[in-house]
Amino acid sequence: MFSIKMWISPSLKSISAIEHIRIHSLKREKSLKQFNEIITIFRTNILLAK
Repeated sequence: MFSIKMWISPSLKSISAIEHIRIHSLKREKSLKQFNEIITIFRTNILLAK
């Protein structure tokens, strides 16, 4: 039983670490998307101003 616990605990930790990385990358992806949208709007405004 103890050995199973020792095996489950690290795997759970690694799963939560993977989830954390995944959530973090999703957040970064979202902010990158917003950043690209802002740049696109900015470029469009510059083109319209010309």
